[in-house]
Amino acid sequence: MNFSFQHSDNFKSKIGNIVTNPICFDSFEKAKFFLDTTKESFLVDYSVIKIFDKDINKVARGYKAPLGWLTYFSNDYEIAIPDDLEGIEYEHTETGKYLILTREIPISAEKQEANKQKLLSLMGEIERRVPEYSK
Repeated sequence: MNFSFQHSDNFKSKIGNIVTNPICFDSFEKAKFFLDTTKESFLVDYSVIKIFDKDINKVARGYKAPLGWLTYFSNDYEIAIPDDLEGIEYEHTETGKYLILTREIPISAEKQEANKQKLLSLMGEIERRVPEYSK
């Protein structure tokens, strides 16, 4: 898994990456706790735990904030991510929202391909509705 985050304007650095081993998160709760902790510690505008896959990463490079297995957007994020995308769960917080692809940890091999296709479809939908989502 690859964790990426973007700081708010209060910091000089805008992008950070932490690469983690899939064993680090053996439950949804642990992964969400990790994102909660980083967003509170670093005033994060965007963070994501990605599905590591060459094909999806090639496409994702064309987007400013690629979606992943678990994605967080602050209310201050520069792009208005829609709140009504189908096929993904939303969890709103006081400071932003999580987009949750699945709460299944680990993601079973038979569901992995379907999840990758769902992410590609969702990112394409965001791009159609919010053109500034693409780079």
